[in-house]
Amino acid sequence: MKQWQLEEVEALRGFAVEWSDGDRLFLSRRNQLFELAAGSDVPRKIGTIPAGALRSLVARFRLGQRLLRFLVFNLLPTAPGEFLVTFGKEIGVLRGDRYFPLQGIRQPTRVLRQGIVQAADGCVYWGEYIPNLQRQDIAVYRYRPGADRAEIAHLFPAGAVRHVHGIYRDPFDDPNTLWCLCGDLPHECQFLRTRDGFQTLEAVWEGDETWRAVSAQFTAKGIYYGSDAEFRENCLYRIDRADGSRQVIQTLDGPVYYSKTVGDHLFFATTAELCPSQTENVASLWCVDPDDRVERIFHAYKDFVQPDKKYGKKPLS
Repeated sequence: MKQWQLEEVEALRGFAVEWSDGDRLFLSRRNQLFELAAGSDVPRKIGTIPAGALRSLVARFRLGQRLLRFLVFNLLPTAPGEFLVTFGKEIGVLRGDRYFPLQGIRQPTRVLRQGIVQAADGCVYWGEYIPNLQRQDIAVYRYRPGADRAEIAHLFPAGAVRHVHGIYRDPFDDPNTLWCLCGDLPHECQFLRTRDGFQTLEAVWEGDETWRAVSAQFTAKGIYYGSDAEFRENCLYRIDRADGSRQVIQTLDGPVYYSKTVGDHLFFATTAELCPSQTENVASLWCVDPDDRVERIFHAYKDFVQPDKKYGKKPLS
């Protein structure tokens, strides 16, 4: 298996890498957006998302930023000189050097990292990610580049799903194929597929928490995901394209939110959420090679900030 080495890039210290097109990196730091050209060590600021003075001051401290969720979740180039940005619970557009909140959004909502996608026709899709304890209806939005507002592409009826984890394009299927991943309870954990811009939506796979996924990666032979199970052991799964069968390729040390394909290798990150299914106070980075060999290449232990309000303090063995 290829040996991976993690190292810090000095020029990127304090920044989050949001997008790369090969020649440029687009970065964020708190509510500011930057571009780093190839061969340069100095990021150039391209925009600022307006935020209150008090919140901005508190967020200058890392703990304050984390507690306020004062950060960019997505920065997606949608057209020349235009970016769709999700910041906290706000969704907006950076066009040139001007940022403005997108109209047509019915309520504040987060969009999890990578959970926003540009389809083959250029339209951009994302779904509402809210606590939704009352199980109200949940919207999937469509944005057409150059517009000032979004529109509802699909509405899940009340009680159908808790929220949308993410929408993803499958480069090995029909060019119009998008996968919509939902959660959280057993009847809500679904892999939904559309090939017509959410005019129709097919539940291809659904079931218990083993089908609860935040993100997925795609290869010619299968669909890979790490489960986001709260009460069951989390695993890496491969769904075979030929027959739709599913196989566990690795048990994990925690739930997976985010994943990424780099060349012919797949990467999955577990989080130290401390949910009931998690037995170790650790977040890890796992790598899957083209032969489905899996290796944990990095891990770090959770710091002192504990998610007490969500799960209570959980003793770790």
